[in-house]
Amino acid sequence: MLVTDNAEWAQRARGLRSHGVERRQFLWLGGNGDLALDAWGPWYYQMQDLGYNYRITGIQCAQGFDNLPWLRVPNLTIPEYRDLMSLYLYIVQIDFQSIGRTRTDAMTGLRQKVMGTQVFYIRVHLQPWCRQTYKCKPCEYPKAEEYYKHAFSLPLSPAMTDGDVEREVTATRGILA
Repeated sequence: MLVTDNAEWAQRARGLRSHGVERRQFLWLGGNGDLALDAWGPWYYQMQDLGYNYRITGIQCAQGFDNLPWLRVPNLTIPEYRDLMSLYLYIVQIDFQSIGRTRTDAMTGLRQKVMGTQVFYIRVHLQPWCRQTYKCKPCEYPKAEEYYKHAFSLPLSPAMTDGDVEREVTATRGILA
């Protein structure tokens, strides 16, 4: 815990707490003019500094998405790692093009059903801190670009009941199908 009456220090500490990420648009830095317009969807944030993860994590959760050829779930079946894994995010990969939807449409539709989603993680090499520090450019990391194109983070919480999970699965299938 940090206590200060210095507004500048408090702002810096808040940024460092969460990977140096800034979600408030009015505080975003420039320099992303070469990014596609879809990069500024409702999930967008900027990593403005090299920060840390000083937050409480969630716990492992399983969700029932099967028989959906356009959606891949995290691979929890690797025997040598299964007992060591603990998901604090539930990130699926969705082939938005094959279902004829955009990620923004999907997020908006789920938000209307009171289900918040996010995109983890936005391409780090295109964040202001990396671009300024390492002079990164779009398309330098094609695997990161491909991952980002399909990433879709669903809610995950230790407080979720089986009913919550079922509602999430049903809402996601309904919006994206």
